Amino acid sequence: AGSGVSMWGAANCATAITSPVAGSTECLDTTRGVWNNYDGTGWQSDAALATKIINVTDPRWGAKCDGATDDTAAVRSALAAVPTAGAIVQFPAGTCLVGGAAFTAIPVLANTWLRGTGRATIIKLTATSSITHVAVFSLDGNAIIVSDLTLDGNKAGQVIQNDDNVQNGLYASGRTGLVVRNTRITATARHGIRFIDTAGAVVVRNEVDNHNVHGIFVAASAATQSGLLVAENSVHDNGNSATNDDGTGIAISGVPDPTNRFINYARVIGNEVYANRRNGIYLLATRYATVSGNIAYTNRAHATVAYGILITNTSRFTTTTGNVVFDNREGIGIDTSNGGNIHGDHAVVGNFADANLQSGIRVQGTPSVLISGNYTRNNLNQGILLSDATTSTVVNNVVTGNAAYGINVANASLAVVRQVIRGNTITSNGSGGTHDTGIRVAISGGSIANLTIEDNLFNANNQYGIHVQTGTPTGLVMNRNIFLNSVTSGFGSLPSDANFTQRSDNVPFATISGVNLGRATTVSIGGGALIAGQCTSGTVAVTGATTAMTVLVSHNTDPGANNIMYYAFVSSANTVTVRVCALIAATPTASTYNVRVMDQ
Repeated sequence: AGSGVSMWGAANCATAITSPVAGSTECLDTTRGVWNNYDGTGWQSDAALATKIINVTDPRWGAKCDGATDDTAAVRSALAAVPTAGAIVQFPAGTCLVGGAAFTAIPVLANTWLRGTGRATIIKLTATSSITHVAVFSLDGNAIIVSDLTLDGNKAGQVIQNDDNVQNGLYASGRTGLVVRNTRITATARHGIRFIDTAGAVVVRNEVDNHNVHGIFVAASAATQSGLLVAENSVHDNGNSATNDDGTGIAISGVPDPTNRFINYARVIGNEVYANRRNGIYLLATRYATVSGNIAYTNRAHATVAYGILITNTSRFTTTTGNVVFDNREGIGIDTSNGGNIHGDHAVVGNFADANLQSGIRVQGTPSVLISGNYTRNNLNQGILLSDATTSTVVNNVVTGNAAYGINVANASLAVVRQVIRGNTITSNGSGGTHDTGIRVAISGGSIANLTIEDNLFNANNQYGIHVQTGTPTGLVMNRNIFLNSVTSGFGSLPSDANFTQRSDNVPFATISGVNLGRATTVSIGGGALIAGQCTSGTVAVTGATTAMTVLVSHNTDPGANNIMYYAFVSSANTVTVRVCALIAATPTASTYNVRVMDQ
């Protein structure tokens, strides 16, 4: 044993120990209450030696993680000691400060698991650190895991640079097998995660927030990449107009035409993305991507372009399914209108798009898009927009309560052919505009040929069921559409018969097999608190109504999500009652209600 040390009476580690012997000299770390052993180079706890865990607070490395001491050198040394076979580098609960005026990214070697104890483990960049550091940590090898900690970029204390390649949280280039999980990455001056050419990366169950540009930014650069999973993350409040006119929650970006370096088989699943400056989820130059089960809301601060989910230039074969997008500037966008070669073959299926400031679903400049089985409602312009969207199909959607149009076919520049709008339920669209309608066709440039509109149900749209407002489409097919209760009529202006290939069996306004329709609007109902099961009601006069008749009812203002139900019935001769009920304790938003009485 070394001087001052015995097996049964180990010295305090704070006492100078001369001539320690590797593998046998021990001391007691009274601060942490653990035994330390000399390994030939420095002192490590017995637990670290036994488990091959490198603990940054072991005396050999010396990190304090007390929120006051600069731990940069200790953390750098601990991570540099990982052997080729790999090791866990353990951080304790507490705040480990790293940085400094000459700071460069701390490298993480291959086969390292950089691990904390949970969110209480904080690694924080000190104020006014070097403006040239690529990131706090640079993942410089394959098969690296980062988990169970908080990484704080302290952007408020930094001199901000407008450069993607500095001031990130985690950075990697040309690596494989990277995993980031159960970690909060917050407040960097650039991107939270910046991965380039990192095939097979996995980013799951993290919180990534308050970065000046993107939260998670994965890109292809040198070559096409395959495999990426971004799942179950909360990504929010990214983007800062003072430093960069961008800011997306999850950005996945290949290199578009003519270079064509794609990201293939990306899966973006089950994330919550909200309050990002520009987009919640953004895909550029991807192939075979799946965007599924995400919730994207209040991504709208950018003045002109901000989507809940945006698929853009050179992307192809994307499936966007089962997402909820609400209160964004635009809901779901398939948009190549901002340049680049146009690629299509996308499916937008089974999504819920509600109360977005423009469109629920927007397809612009992109061919071969299937829009099917979506529920798009209460958007402040249109439910579905097709602009220069050739060979697109819109089938079996519910489109209701949108402020101007249900489905807007608005061609601006391209020669568009073979659009199909079939089997949709299009109700209660329009809020008083002259041309508000169920389906609007407007050609300001280019042309539309072979547009098919058939087997749709139109009910209670503000002006028309179908209205060709400007331009003259050719090869029109309009078959078997049913129109109920539009304010004006089933059809607005239409081209001459010479422009139709086929038009038959449409059932126009108020002539359905002897059904006579009467309509009226109630006074405002709701606005007061209700207990579970309680209802409030209002009445409206409809001349000729009897208790044997059926009543259809629709709201003009959404009374409130899934907690409120309403129904209508003829309560006495010439009188219709509308009841608004709370399924649980709730306050229904005050609204007037449109009622239609059917005498069969």
